[in-house]
Amino acid sequence: RNNGIDEKVYDGDPEAKFREGAPVRFISLGRVDPQKGTREAVEAFGRLMHDHGMCDARLRVVGFVGECAFEREIADRVSSLGLSSHVELVPFDDDPAAVLRDADVSLICSRDEAFARVTVESILSACLVVGARSGGTPEIIEDGTTGYLYEPGDVEGLADCLRRAVEDAGRSREIAREAQRKARQRFTSERNAREVLGVYRDVLGAT
Repeated sequence: RNNGIDEKVYDGDPEAKFREGAPVRFISLGRVDPQKGTREAVEAFGRLMHDHGMCDARLRVVGFVGECAFEREIADRVSSLGLSSHVELVPFDDDPAAVLRDADVSLICSRDEAFARVTVESILSACLVVGARSGGTPEIIEDGTTGYLYEPGDVEGLADCLRRAVEDAGRSREIAREAQRKARQRFTSERNAREVLGVYRDVLGAT
């Protein structure tokens, strides 16, 4: 399997993010599941909206696949928090690259993610990534330099990351740009294929 990402598909423009006068667009892209941190994302967004007065923002949760109990719980929580006009709950999209191009901040809230392709796809799409400090995410994201990290389960910490992303759009864009630059050096399909080929050559040369 090729773990590299096609940068021609995921090729976002940092200058198109955090548009002046437009709502800040948050996205949670992936299976709607307790371990994926969907509840944390919704709760933190609610705190951003209510506690910090950030009313000009939107959250799109992409990954609803049916009427399971947890999905109903999330939908009910969105309603009870008064977020129905700010949170969109939608199924998976056939074109995730387009979905990411239409977002400013990507939330990676999984508590146990070895290597999340969506994290790199988000970075290459020029989204600012806010991720849980668990699994492989800290190996991709350097806190404050190429994204923001929070402790898994810490809703207030996640909400604070969202607030920082919103309050300084220029800094957010700068972080997203630096993350994209580094990801293009580390995670492209071309580099992945080259390194795998190098391993085969080393093995064959040693036999």
